Amino acid sequence: MARWIKLPATERCGGKYPHKVVIAGRYETDVLPEGHKLKIIDIPVGYRTDFASVFRLPFMYWLFGGKAHNAAIVHDILHDCHSNKTLSPEDAEKYGTVTHKQCNQIFMEIMEIEEDPETPLERKVMYWAVKIGGKIAWQTDSTKKCTWR
Repeated sequence: MARWIKLPATERCGGKYPHKVVIAGRYETDVLPEGHKLKIIDIPVGYRTDFASVFRLPFMYWLFGGKAHNAAIVHDILHDCHSNKTLSPEDAEKYGTVTHKQCNQIFMEIMEIEEDPETPLERKVMYWAVKIGGKIAWQTDSTKKCTWR
């Protein structure tokens, strides 16, 4: 059953990734099969995120800014630290990987169980935004953000 085992907490700290995890979180997903290394996803203290990157145009931010923070934290950590495109074979074996599709499905799964954003249409728009917007970034190595390893 997809669920939060423990909700993470963040605080604003500024910089390129202005939110830092101050209370670790754990999420169990139904997207990945039993036995997968990332069936339970850990969000460690110290991980930094910008939540869901939303264009800072006033209209876009008014519609989608400040929503789905928990889903964004999990999406970002999977994107940064578990991409099947950027991890070395040794790290992939040790930490587990997900595909871009699985990462986006988990993002949607969390939005749905939290009903954040409230409407299915808003969730669908955010899902497609990260799916399309993250396609190029998925190929980029951002494992430097995974400093707890």
